[in-house]
Amino acid sequence: MNKNILELEKKYCSQGDTSGRHKPKKIFVECDGSFLYDENFIPFLDMQMYNSASNFGYKNPMFQDTIIHQMGTLPTLASEFVSVEKVKLATSICTYMEKKYGIKGRVHFNVGGAQAIDDVLKLIANATGSKNIFAFEGSYHGRTMAASSISSSYRYKRQFGSVIDVYRVPFPYCTNCAYGQEQNSCQMFCLKRFAKLFESEYYGIYDKKSNSSAYTAFLAEPILGRGGYVAPPSTYYQELLPILHKHNILFIADEIQMGMYRTGKLWSFENYNIVPDAFTFGKSITNGLWPLSGIWAREELISPDIWPSGSAHSTFASNPLGMALGNTAFSIVTDTAFQIQLSEQIKKLHSIINRLKKEFAFIGRVSMVGMAIGIDIIHPDTHKPFPELAYSISEKALHYPIHLGNKDYGLILPCVGIYENTFTLAPNLFITDDEINLFDDLIRIYFKQVNI
Repeated sequence: MNKNILELEKKYCSQGDTSGRHKPKKIFVECDGSFLYDENFIPFLDMQMYNSASNFGYKNPMFQDTIIHQMGTLPTLASEFVSVEKVKLATSICTYMEKKYGIKGRVHFNVGGAQAIDDVLKLIANATGSKNIFAFEGSYHGRTMAASSISSSYRYKRQFGSVIDVYRVPFPYCTNCAYGQEQNSCQMFCLKRFAKLFESEYYGIYDKKSNSSAYTAFLAEPILGRGGYVAPPSTYYQELLPILHKHNILFIADEIQMGMYRTGKLWSFENYNIVPDAFTFGKSITNGLWPLSGIWAREELISPDIWPSGSAHSTFASNPLGMALGNTAFSIVTDTAFQIQLSEQIKKLHSIINRLKKEFAFIGRVSMVGMAIGIDIIHPDTHKPFPELAYSISEKALHYPIHLGNKDYGLILPCVGIYENTFTLAPNLFITDDEINLFDDLIRIYFKQVNI
């Protein structure tokens, strides 16, 4: 089956997606919990979990029950009408922000992460009169025309151009500082450089006389996603936001990959004691089972007076099936038992990663925020990024299963990052002790096979 399917895929499927990153391409036919199963029904422990879209495990029975129930009641509905499920989900998100931070806001839904980014760009332009924004180097926000303009990869803009004026700011990637500074002595040099842009009009950013900035919003992943699960210093955003507020610049958080407890909090920005003016969400809001995304924004940015009916629209944006799945996800993350169990599993996984770093000289930076873990692979002699080694380990784990006990196992070990030398781990938030131990066994075996 494998050969025939791949021949048909090569002949009839566009080759413009990302499946070509694996050589040969990999077919999976089944899934369950933390595992994907290939055509030989070999289980692969998935430490990527659908790019953090399936935070709550494959074939989770709670979501299966939701789908069956909603299919039997109201599976579809035109966006011009209102479903109970839509109102419930919007209410859950907004009341969370009200109760915890005392900030009123509203939610606008769409169908995918990149579409939510497009919508928040419209929201910014509508509120400020400008489409010009700050964004981080190394960021990834999607692949629509507008989202591609903001995402850092030049490859997208080379192919399709840019429709948004973006000023790129180096992310505080302290082990690979854009300014060549040392983390323990830099005193947040990158923030000082950013603040300096507003000292004179000759930096092309700010007019002191009119108190106006050429760039009216900063759109950021609080923790870099595809850029390598890079976490900033703990006080970075607390020092950044006052600079933005002083110059009337909105701060927008992209929570599409890191939201829904990926980082041990409902939203990743909560790890840094800040509240954005707006944030986007998606992916695991439905456990990856329905393309649902959205924006939460402060009332003054999204009130009906300035964001009236028809400001943004998609046929499937308010689909009741997606909304019902979103409500199921919220029922999970607001359960105290889930939060306690997750906290325990985070400690166990972090302990394993810390031991691995001590034992293997080719492990460089390790960033761990909840269940979002970035592991840089470096050359043990030069300490420079070693993408060839990272890719080799990733592909071996995908194509050469390991025999443990009486069973073969593979490992999904995503290899991305700014230098393409980073393993970004986003496991099932319900990962069990046995699965954590299996990960420890498998990754050690693949690491010990390394020849440098």
